[in-house]
Amino acid sequence: MTTSAPDELYNVLEAFKPALKSVDIRCVAVTLPSEEYWQNLITSIIFSDKTVDEVKNEQKTIPKIRNNYFSLFYDAVPFDYYALTKISEGQFRIPVTIIGGNRIQFRKSDLFKLKVKSSKEPIDGIYNWMLSATDSGSKEKRVEFWSIAKKQSVFIKRFNVNSIPKMVEQYLKIKYNSWAEKDLEIAIRPPATIEKVQFTNNNLKLFLRNLQN
Repeated sequence: MTTSAPDELYNVLEAFKPALKSVDIRCVAVTLPSEEYWQNLITSIIFSDKTVDEVKNEQKTIPKIRNNYFSLFYDAVPFDYYALTKISEGQFRIPVTIIGGNRIQFRKSDLFKLKVKSSKEPIDGIYNWMLSATDSGSKEKRVEFWSIAKKQSVFIKRFNVNSIPKMVEQYLKIKYNSWAEKDLEIAIRPPATIEKVQFTNNNLKLFLRNLQN
């Protein structure tokens, strides 16, 4: 099966629709004294061919890393565009609460228009072939967020993670190389259905296995 789409995220997701079953959402957030909500530090959203139950079982292995200043939120929902829509609007709720609320503030942006690229990167020692789209926000504001996160380095070591970057890599499943700038990474990883991917003149051509088998 072959399908083509412009390389904006919405079009690529539409092309993959027959193969996608769940949305795996993982977010590291911080609080500021002057702010009412948790502030997004970095979020990964993985559109997956795994079932919601499979993703939730994987998320059960993630420790509940949270204090009054720093938190790891996660959730899994059936495949749709609700999460992206709410994040694009600037706020999202994740139903995991241990301390305080669960409303997370995001920088508003039209995520559906993000350009998708193909990449193969080592995540936690394993190579993952994926299509991804990255959103970046105000560097000055994010430096403040990251300064809060860096102060949690001692706190996270009790969870057998030796640094914030390693925690992001291990639990959000993204390779993060620009700590002050990246807001969000959206990935599409259905490896069982992809034969190959070609980009031509800002269009994406997908060669998929027979989804009926």
